Amino acid sequence: MRLLGNPEKILQPFGGLAEHGLRMDIRRDVRPDVLGDAHALPFRDNSFDMTLLDPPYSDDDAERLYGTNHVRIMVAAKEAVRVVCEGGWVVLYHELSLPVPPHCILTHRILVETRPWHVARIVHVHRKDPGAYHEKGQATNKAECSACGQNYSRLVK
Repeated sequence: MRLLGNPEKILQPFGGLAEHGLRMDIRRDVRPDVLGDAHALPFRDNSFDMTLLDPPYSDDDAERLYGTNHVRIMVAAKEAVRVVCEGGWVVLYHELSLPVPPHCILTHRILVETRPWHVARIVHVHRKDPGAYHEKGQATNKAECSACGQNYSRLVK
């Protein structure tokens, strides 16, 4: 997280067992901080500095490992973008290379290998691009994060 400037307000929508940030999960048995669905986050727009999504990578994984239904990763990614402040971070873990979510720019793609003969994970690091963000059909050039107050004027086009 140092790579991203040590964001303070972190949300993990699939993170019932996570070690950092606000842990949200659809499963009550993992005792998350917030019980909820990553496809419809129960938070206001621009509330976090970073969202970190580490979902099940397939329908089989979702059912076998977590007892949940199909994960629509790009729906969850759009929700993650919505709740991240302008200039904030959306980090997606997956075994596939994923498209860039709307209103974001890809800043890093990192390959994580845990051990031989196991599927590597790709960490997709995106920054919510203030120049690409639109509110109610109107482009905005806001340069301050409403969650943390940090100024991102250098990112505004």
